[in-house]
Amino acid sequence: MDIQKVVNILKSGGVIGFPTDTVYGIGCDIFNFSAVKRIFELKRREATKPLAAHVGSFDQIEMVAYTNNKYFKALAEKFLPGPLAIILPKRKNVDDAVTCGFPSISIRFPDCLEAIELANSLGVPIAATSANISGMPSAIHHQDVYKYFPSELDFVVESGYTKYRIESTIIDLTADSPKILRVGAVPIEKIEAVLNLKLK
Repeated sequence: MDIQKVVNILKSGGVIGFPTDTVYGIGCDIFNFSAVKRIFELKRREATKPLAAHVGSFDQIEMVAYTNNKYFKALAEKFLPGPLAIILPKRKNVDDAVTCGFPSISIRFPDCLEAIELANSLGVPIAATSANISGMPSAIHHQDVYKYFPSELDFVVESGYTKYRIESTIIDLTADSPKILRVGAVPIEKIEAVLNLKLK
């Protein structure tokens, strides 16, 4: 992968397909409003389903979210980078278009070299969602991305199959107690063991 070429595409407002540890995503510079809007259009995604911030470092999490949550540190130490999405209060610099007006943002720090390299070389998180048409199965190979988006994306990072081939587990830390919103690659029991809590 010519990392600089892909970063230049992102910096100029492009939308790319790229691997994570779970499934392929379509993403853009999180601070580029028009590129964010284009992702929703390409995916035919409802304007009530936010994009996630895909980061390449813990510093990039701080860039877009508040991490002063007593459970975050334990989860981050155990599972990040990895296939866990953690929902945190968002910072004001993140446009409501990314989060569909919600005051929170989903953070993904994938255990995937290409995704980490991209975010770090871009210098800001990548706003992304799974690389499929809404309601269709997720893309677990770059060929799947081309099936959904034959020519609509500005670039596709071709990396074969993803590591887990299943979506991330999502945990919301913005409520009074942590809440699992989706069960995926990280089993609930492992999260319960780290937090010493029974989760719903």
